[in-house]
Amino acid sequence: MLREESVYMVRRSSLDPNVVRDQLTNAPRNNELFNLTINVITPMFGGGYEAGEVDSERPINAKEIRGHLRFWWRACKGGGFRSAEEMFEKEAEIWGSTDKPSAVDVVVEVTNAGRSVACARFTRGQDGLYRATPTFEQNWPPYALFPFQGKLTQSKQQIEVNPSNALTGVEFRLILSRSASSTLSEEELREEVGDALWAWITFGGIGARTRRGCGALWCSNGYPFEQLDPNRLVEIAGSHIDGNGIAQIPKLSGASLVVGNNPANPLTAWCRAVEVIKDFRQDRNQGQQHNRPGRSRWPEPDSIRRISGRACGKHQPNPDAPNYFPRADLGLPIVFHFKDRGDPGDHILGIGDRAKGRMASPVIAKPLAISETQALPMILLLNAPHAWESMYNVILCGQVERPLIENDINDPAKNAKVAPLRGQSAREALLDFAARRLNGEVVEL
Repeated sequence: MLREESVYMVRRSSLDPNVVRDQLTNAPRNNELFNLTINVITPMFGGGYEAGEVDSERPINAKEIRGHLRFWWRACKGGGFRSAEEMFEKEAEIWGSTDKPSAVDVVVEVTNAGRSVACARFTRGQDGLYRATPTFEQNWPPYALFPFQGKLTQSKQQIEVNPSNALTGVEFRLILSRSASSTLSEEELREEVGDALWAWITFGGIGARTRRGCGALWCSNGYPFEQLDPNRLVEIAGSHIDGNGIAQIPKLSGASLVVGNNPANPLTAWCRAVEVIKDFRQDRNQGQQHNRPGRSRWPEPDSIRRISGRACGKHQPNPDAPNYFPRADLGLPIVFHFKDRGDPGDHILGIGDRAKGRMASPVIAKPLAISETQALPMILLLNAPHAWESMYNVILCGQVERPLIENDINDPAKNAKVAPLRGQSAREALLDFAARRLNGEVVEL
């Protein structure tokens, strides 16, 4: 059985400090491995016990942290095993399974529960109706936060779903200890857990949408989380990553990284990183009107028009061009929404039956904290399975349903004809675009 989490969560203003110290002193932990103070430097969505919901009283929970650490342990260590079975056996020994207790006790103390802020607000136009797109908080990138933007009624006279709240300024202590049931030595466990901690704090976050920079972290104390020198990031990563063995999991070994070289406050660095993803994925031609973008430079919309046999008069696709869906390799599902009369209805590019499954994006865009007040924009491309590999079954679903194969997603001859790709695969082209935009270089971990 999984060990029941021992969690102590308090607000700095809500309990006597002596009570807090007593709680932590009496917490059932044996050999302490890490005792860290962690600041959340970008808005945090979710993170409480209810999935996707902010809990202002209990914003951080140990169960979620254990899940993050398990993922990043795999990313660091998965390449060092000969088989998935061997990796899962070791993972269960450290993090627990349905029939084996975890070797790690997790204790959380929230020292600052932060402030709850609506991420956006709907405003009315001169006609009295709500504008379709809400106004987001300053330096909160809408592209990263669209799932939280809320929803209007079709008439735009009322708000159907309010924009979500986020927490800002959260700080917590994280104490990880060797459990009484652990069969691993304290030294071995410290190394295994330390690698996962380093990767989580450097590349991950807390709450929802961490791959788009929400809930990014800065650790102000404790080995091995001293002020990060970005020039030594590859060297530091090498001390935490093992091999390049198992293929079917996202890994840091063989991952690619682009880091900007102009420090800024974390929110500004976050915006710069997210803008790289946005501008690459939404590349369009110049529109005839300054306030209306031109046609997409990506092939998927016209491919759907050809496959469905529907297109509005001004958006007729080239009948001789191949059907091609390169952006599938950047994460699924993708919803294609056509606005003009005569164009196809909505189509979804996804995984499995009726395209309902998903492939998590291998791309992480976030601020890389180098101090409590400064960060660099960062794009990380995990070494992850491609959309066309056997573990996935990519389906285009809409008025027609069509399975996709590798040549529909990645083909050198087709890549040469897609302007944003510049003759590269979607993942390679994104890294190249990020390096140019951030004035950095692509490095491999």
